Amino acid sequence: MGWREQKKEETRRTLLNKAAELFGTKGYQAVTTAEIARAAGIAEGTLFNYFRGKGELFIAAMMPESSIEEPPEIQIEEISPSDLAAVMVELLDRQLSSLMQVNKRLLQDYFSIVYGGGLAEGAEARASLLTADERMLSLISRFLVQQKERHPAPFANFDVDVAASCIFGCTVTLLNQYVIAEDWTYEQLKQSLYDQILFVLTGHVKSWNEEGSGQDEL
Repeated sequence: MGWREQKKEETRRTLLNKAAELFGTKGYQAVTTAEIARAAGIAEGTLFNYFRGKGELFIAAMMPESSIEEPPEIQIEEISPSDLAAVMVELLDRQLSSLMQVNKRLLQDYFSIVYGGGLAEGAEARASLLTADERMLSLISRFLVQQKERHPAPFANFDVDVAASCIFGCTVTLLNQYVIAEDWTYEQLKQSLYDQILFVLTGHVKSWNEEGSGQDEL
């Protein structure tokens, strides 16, 4: 890494650290990009060379991107929905576990802008969250494609796109419930996520009753 690249990376890390400190202390709405830039020792205009806006900076600082670029490989001779559900929860946990370190009030402050903020601020916050959502949906889809290629028989009639969309939708819904419900824990989120993913993978109760297939048949 050259000197310029190293300097840029140091500046980016400083911005993330200062943003995390300010968001954690003052909340999302009360912090400005000018304030973050000042704390990092740079001009506000320079900040926008690294992040499009406050929303993107919040996601990067408080919910950093997982180091996982490809879904993990699992070695299961006879694959089952329960095995897959457990592995998928582990996979999604690596994406979401940073939330455990973020105060719920701060997340509520951010989500209030995402879902009800002014036109400009709300749109920017939503766009930043959408990027993280797309990354998660892509990871789920690639993981299911990987399993379908590896285990074609049990996945013969399995629609990966529909399943990925359903699992992603479950994840987003449960994440919102976690943020909104003061007494809902992250462990409860994971357990509910497992239950819902298992339901998607087993295909509906109708298939168990009408076809006589067990829980371990996709």
